[in-house]
Amino acid sequence: MNKKFLLAGIITSIINLLLNATAYFFVLKEIYKSYPAVSEEFTMQLSRQPGQIIIWAMVVTSLAMGFLITIVLKWSGAKNI
Repeated sequence: MNKKFLLAGIITSIINLLLNATAYFFVLKEIYKSYPAVSEEFTMQLSRQPGQIIIWAMVVTSLAMGFLITIVLKWSGAKNI
């Protein structure tokens, strides 16, 4: 791995995280409240309260997704996006 690849992976991770958070807070949050897929009790078992969120796991997940996107674009031979 070279510097260019690492920088692209980190930038992709940040942009991906921001786009996902923006889409959730501005669009999907109200839709999920209006049309729940499962019961409220089941949802509470799966989700964590704001004080219980594991920050390092969110960072690792974001970096993994960013590097996955970066490596797929690299393997595809894409020069300009």
